[in-house]
Amino acid sequence: MSTVLSRQREVNVGERPSDGVLSVCAAYGLVPKLVPPAHGSSVPTIAQEITQSLAPGEIGLLTGPSGSGKSLAMQAVRSHAGASVIDAREQLKALLEDDRAVIDTMDAPMDPALRALSLAGLAEPMLWVRPPATLSDGERARLSMAKSLHVASKTSGSWVLIDECCALLDCVTAQSVARTLRRWVSQLGSVRVLAASTREQLVGWLAPDHTWRLSL
Repeated sequence: MSTVLSRQREVNVGERPSDGVLSVCAAYGLVPKLVPPAHGSSVPTIAQEITQSLAPGEIGLLTGPSGSGKSLAMQAVRSHAGASVIDAREQLKALLEDDRAVIDTMDAPMDPALRALSLAGLAEPMLWVRPPATLSDGERARLSMAKSLHVASKTSGSWVLIDECCALLDCVTAQSVARTLRRWVSQLGSVRVLAASTREQLVGWLAPDHTWRLSL
């Protein structure tokens, strides 16, 4: 019984936990579990496999619990890709800091900008004239998708990385966004997308061409 409880209280503290982390563990009955260059040793292998396997027009999905190394793998892919790489999270951060209207943040002529927004599910003119920061989480996810894929489509073979894909969205919105992403990537046929998420439902919603499951 004590062994089971001990395992339930284990917490990953990385390779070199600070004195503060160790103090919290000691004070609150947590069992620190050291994680060696963890996923470090396998990350280069996974990144190489991903860059060799994922073709233009395809979607890859990294799944696994928090702390399993998904973000590290994404970073490694970014350095291995050797092509134009767009980070959707960085794209969204920049968009939310932009005071311009949605249509202006696309930095594109009107027709292609409206086409990209509509393909992403933002087909309402009222949304096009609002600043990104006023949009809902679902609308922000769609705007990030529209901007990222529009930019990526300019260079054949580009990569779009989406860490914590649909993490802030409810199930209905996440399913809609994922399916929209699937359709658009297939239509473009020139962009590679790698998403990472703890949500196993994305396997069904996103219908990835390749799936890599990481574990602790």
